[in-house]
Amino acid sequence: LLLGMINNNYKKIPLKILKAEIEYCDVTEWELNKFYMRCNTRLNTILFSALNNLQNRSLIAFETQIL
Repeated sequence: LLLGMINNNYKKIPLKILKAEIEYCDVTEWELNKFYMRCNTRLNTILFSALNNLQNRSLIAFETQIL
């Protein structure tokens, strides 16, 4: 959100509620999970690509911490 890569609505609605609301479209919970997994992977790729680029140009220093 702060980076401008997503808007305020991203993952705001729980999957169970979202699935119930779009059942008429024949979208399964598996497809919704797959969509969010692909989005999260793509967002991480974009973010770390930008961070690595800035670090390679000595503009920032960062380290990854996993909680």
